[in-house]
Amino acid sequence: MSDPADSNKARIATVAEAMYDFAPDRVRAALGETCAPDAVFHHCAPFGDLAGPEGFFDGALAGLSEAWPDLERRDYIRIAGGTER
Repeated sequence: MSDPADSNKARIATVAEAMYDFAPDRVRAALGETCAPDAVFHHCAPFGDLAGPEGFFDGALAGLSEAWPDLERRDYIRIAGGTER
């Protein structure tokens, strides 16, 4: 039986790779492959709740990419899984 935390990390790997140097077409495709079409992304203002991977990309990420032409994402810490406590 596989660990759900490891499975989830593997699922988001393509999104993280696409966001590393933020290639918009790759990010959009990776979100479409990874996220359910009816997923809801809950964000703070000014983004609010965004429906589906297209809504998330168009409503939040596209604007950030335009504002920061060198937009990139780095995961310095990624935590998942259970604890003995």
